[in-house]
Amino acid sequence: MAGRLDVQIPARDGRSPGTLHVPDGDGPWPEDALTGAGVEHTIEFYPARHGFAVPDNPTYDAGAQARHWDALGRLYRDHPRA
Repeated sequence: MAGRLDVQIPARDGRSPGTLHVPDGDGPWPEDALTGAGVEHTIEFYPARHGFAVPDNPTYDAGAQARHWDALGRLYRDHPRA
């Protein structure tokens, strides 16, 4: 499926309109490339608007920010740099 798809993203205060842009061709798509290379990875989706983790941003979402920092903390804890 290539092109643009209008979507409604669930949000804490209702639904947020958005678009999903899908490029033409067979990829490689980032998730497929990582999986194919045997790279352990996680993709996080947040039902929040862009900029949700910036406290002075109008789209700030405290719940999404907390989840984001928790996920980032797990990443750094579970995969320390050598």
